[in-house]
Amino acid sequence: MEADSKVAINYHTLEAEVIAELSTRDRFAPIEERQDTGVLALDVISTISHAGKSSDVEFIQGDSFQVEKVLSSTFLENLHHPWLVIEDAHENLVGVLEYLDKFTEPWRLYLC
Repeated sequence: MEADSKVAINYHTLEAEVIAELSTRDRFAPIEERQDTGVLALDVISTISHAGKSSDVEFIQGDSFQVEKVLSSTFLENLHHPWLVIEDAHENLVGVLEYLDKFTEPWRLYLC
């Protein structure tokens, strides 16, 4: 194939193929129906977090500079995967991620 040749893409056909493929799979289940899904919030000051205002969120008060004390190895080893980590503290990010990496499964950690 020449470098300047173009491949025509039929987006309607592609869309139909994607819809057909996705419709054959079990997709999403509401969080209340999932036995292995949870939301954890970690913050140094409990009044800052909105986690305590929702029964769906477990709040853990602690310092990210002492993450190994806040999130024990036993606790992390028993969490279901995959994990979605959303970081907004901007404090000790490298230390937290290096610690969490010890407990993750390959391709089962998503960071935002």
